[in-house]
Amino acid sequence: MTPIELATHTWGESGPPIVLLHGLSSAGGHYENLAPTLVADGWRVIAPDLRGHGDSPRAPGTYMIAEYAADIEALLESIGEAVVLAGHSLGGAIAVYLAGLRPDLVRAAFAEDPPLYHGQPGVMAASGYVPVFTIMRDEMRAAQASDDPEATIRQLLDKLSVGGERWAETVEPATFEARVRSFGSADPDVWDPAIAGDALAGWDPARPVDVPLTILRADPAMGPAFTADEAARFAATHPDAHILEIEGAPHSIRENLATTDRYRFELLNFLDSLR
Repeated sequence: MTPIELATHTWGESGPPIVLLHGLSSAGGHYENLAPTLVADGWRVIAPDLRGHGDSPRAPGTYMIAEYAADIEALLESIGEAVVLAGHSLGGAIAVYLAGLRPDLVRAAFAEDPPLYHGQPGVMAASGYVPVFTIMRDEMRAAQASDDPEATIRQLLDKLSVGGERWAETVEPATFEARVRSFGSADPDVWDPAIAGDALAGWDPARPVDVPLTILRADPAMGPAFTADEAARFAATHPDAHILEIEGAPHSIRENLATTDRYRFELLNFLDSLR
C-alpha cells in the first residue's frame, strides 16, 4: 500500500520525539493543550492528522488499521530516530499495533482507552458504540453539507453528553473549539469501518509488544472502549504491560476536566521512566 503524506502539528525544536495520535473524527490539533507540558519536560512533539482527518487527504475505503499504521510508519521513518508513541482510542490502537510491528521505530507506547479488540469477530456487533457512531456519522455528514456547517456542528456538539453531564461543560473551551474544527474537516466515511467492525480487523492484539507499554483504561461505569475483561485478556498475553484503570474517567481521559491531571501525571511518569 502507498502511504499518504500526513499534515502534522509540531511543538518544540529539540529533545527526543514523542508522536501523539488522535482518535476517530479528531485531529492532531486536539493536543494543543498537552503539547506545552511535554515541551517544558524536554520533548519534541509531533501530532499528525490521520488520513481522512484534519488537513490530511481523504481516502475513502482505506480507513483501516493497516492503512492508518502505514502512514504513521512512514512518518516515523522520516523522523530518523525511535519515538515514543502516545495515542487516544484509535490512535492508541495504532500505537500498540506499531509498537509490536516496528520496535526499531517505536521505543515505547502509551495508549489511552484503546479499542484493541474491536476488530475481533462479533465485538462491535454487540457494542453500544455502533448506534452512537452511526448517529455521529450521519449528523457529521448533514452538518458538513448544511448552509452553515460551523453553526450546525456547534449545535450538534452542544447536545452531546458524557456520564450524564453536558459534554461541553466537561472539557476546556479550547477542546470544544478543536472538536468544532475536526468535525468540520473529517471525512464522514471514517466512521464506516468502525461501525462495521472492520477498522481494526486483521490484527491480532495478542501479537507481542517488546517495548515499554502503558495503557490507561476508562472507568467501567463510563463506557470504556477497553473493558475490564479485555484488559485481563491483554494482560495474559502481555504480562509486562502496565494497565491502569482511571476511576471516574470517560473514554476521553485526557480531555475530561476531572481526569486531565491524572492523565498528565501518568504520561509524565511513564516518560520519566524512559530517561
